[in-house]
Amino acid sequence: VMALPLAIRFQHRPLFVTVVILGLVTIYKPYPVAADAVLYISLLCMFRADLAYMRSTFLVVNAFLSVAVLGPLFWYLWIYAGTANANFYYALTLVYATAQGMLLVDAASSTIRRDYIAKQ
Repeated sequence: VMALPLAIRFQHRPLFVTVVILGLVTIYKPYPVAADAVLYISLLCMFRADLAYMRSTFLVVNAFLSVAVLGPLFWYLWIYAGTANANFYYALTLVYATAQGMLLVDAASSTIRRDYIAKQ
């Protein structure tokens, strides 16, 4: 559903479309794995000139850092201490998916912004 609009909008950047679709597949997986996100985030680094126009970098980085810190903590509280339940871990996966979505939207908008500036 998302591939066709992305392919039409970024028809001059097929590699960027591939990376964004890979990110969307990662977001919509039922069980999030860090390795999937690392793959498309490392591929996003190829577009360093485009990512310079990102606006919410601070928010995205802090969201990923909070997930990285709270993930092991919630897992410990749920499995070993027995004081938390699965809802804490589920909420963390929602924050993780939201951070990935913010990253993809910001990367796409920065690419559009750079193309607009380059066209002028």
